[in-house]
Amino acid sequence: ITDSAVGVGDIGDKGNKFEFIDSDAEKYKWSNKLVIDTAPAKIERIESSFTNNDLSLGGCCETVDGKEVYYCNEGKLINLFVVFSESVKVSGEATLKLSSGSEATYSSGSGSEKLCFSYTVGVGDNTDGNLKVDGINGKIFDYAENELKGFSETDGVIKNANENEKEKKLVIDTK
Repeated sequence: ITDSAVGVGDIGDKGNKFEFIDSDAEKYKWSNKLVIDTAPAKIERIESSFTNNDLSLGGCCETVDGKEVYYCNEGKLINLFVVFSESVKVSGEATLKLSSGSEATYSSGSGSEKLCFSYTVGVGDNTDGNLKVDGINGKIFDYAENELKGFSETDGVIKNANENEKEKKLVIDTK
């Protein structure tokens, strides 16, 4: 890119993203921004169909220490939603490694900030406490082709979509 390509516009620094704003864009009918993005999308939170109050899936609920605890047994379908800091796309197959010993399979959401993964509780799936995501397998990219890298233990905690609600736990119990 040369000075003449960007015109006399402003250059803004937003962390790992740089925006070139061309003041002549309207005059020449081209896009007035060029964004250089060098950082992959970040995981903001992981939600579930249960923590989002979609209880049509069944399950047993009780309150323990002020928290709603949902017990899911064999055959229950659970949708897990990974919410990112920006829109992402999935290339090929993607899965979530779960603390129950199983995997959730990518089902929808490529092109948005929220990917949906589906998991059906299987025979012998159990958790010691709350279900967690232990990792992501597959190719997930932002629109600048930055691949998702790394996964921390805090990324895998399944949270409420509404932070003002009472905390909920999702326990897998097939015993």
